[in-house]
Amino acid sequence: MLGLGLVAACVTIDDRAVTVEDASGTGGAPAKVHVSGGAVGVAGAAAGSGGRAGSAGASGSGVSAGAGGKASGGAAGVAGSAGAADRCQKNANLIDDMEGGSNTTCPFGPSKVVGGWYVAADPNETGTWTPMTSNTMTFVYASTPTVAPFATGHAAELSGAGPFTYYTPTLALKEYWSGAVNASSHSGVRFSAKVSATCQAGGSARCTSTFVDFQSIATTTQTDTPPGTCNPATQGCYDALGQWLNIGSAWATYSIPFANASLTRRGYGTAFPFDPSTLVALEWHVGDDPSYLLTYDLWIDDLEFTN
Repeated sequence: MLGLGLVAACVTIDDRAVTVEDASGTGGAPAKVHVSGGAVGVAGAAAGSGGRAGSAGASGSGVSAGAGGKASGGAAGVAGSAGAADRCQKNANLIDDMEGGSNTTCPFGPSKVVGGWYVAADPNETGTWTPMTSNTMTFVYASTPTVAPFATGHAAELSGAGPFTYYTPTLALKEYWSGAVNASSHSGVRFSAKVSATCQAGGSARCTSTFVDFQSIATTTQTDTPPGTCNPATQGCYDALGQWLNIGSAWATYSIPFANASLTRRGYGTAFPFDPSTLVALEWHVGDDPSYLLTYDLWIDDLEFTN
């Protein structure tokens, strides 16, 4: 599969300056985005009789929450939100909540996933999708909040318009720098998601469903990063075990256990077993027949391991 190139850009999200570093090239590391610390605290309530309103809380430093302002007669200001390090350390299973302003996984987190988000697509594909080559992949603000347990505002989005000739462009999270992730101490993964998709007449019952798979050392090729063991000359690579989900157009939480009798393959390659101790990527594919898929809009947020 192909990790598409990303380019430099500067955007503003929730009054925070976000700078995207260039990470162009195929299969390269994802773009990195730098965001300032926690959000500015909310101003204190109106003053009581003879008092005055509390001042706003200070910004978070990126490690700890900003302190609330103190009032003279009025209520105290609300504290600023915690920074990325504090947020990630509080949940040992958190892989990414998309709030750190980075296309890499949650910084400083103990989940041991050191990877990045990317889009996989055939370079000769006839459809269109966003982000494409030379587009910046950033986490966008969701107009409707995601769901518990995090209920945070930013999420990863991939949208496209077909029909497609080869396969639907795929949203993926891949381990890049530390080799395979040993997820054998976990029971599976959980994430928030929503999908809107349309198909032309004649498409299958799964035309608008989403397939989430677990790529491992066994299913990826020897030229991948980290290197796999599948030989494309003699084996069908990337046909990893996963699960079909009917993800709706409203935010909801979905869980996929590793030891799940309903795990299946898309059926085009070699039937490798899945070993959670050699996990290298998670992939979200919309539809089972790209030639019938007309439009899709996929959102993912709050990805974590389950115990």
